[in-house]
Amino acid sequence: MRRYHPEYDAHSERFQLLARELTQAFHKGRGFSLAYQPIYDLASGTPVKVEALLRWRHPLLGQISPGEFIPVAERTGQIAQIGL
Repeated sequence: MRRYHPEYDAHSERFQLLARELTQAFHKGRGFSLAYQPIYDLASGTPVKVEALLRWRHPLLGQISPGEFIPVAERTGQIAQIGL
């Protein structure tokens, strides 16, 4: 048995909201973009490769961190759609 804390409800509501909105974003094919981040060789200072970082800008919620939406996608079984 655990003691009730109101923040549990807030966390659960946020999770459910993001899960629904993530589904809609995938079906509508919008809100996602890639940001490219160069990786440099520290010795020479030249770029050696690039990372592609997924970003999600929701029309009402604004920028949603990958640290927040990736776990939602994993727990709801939507993570495979991210790689498509």
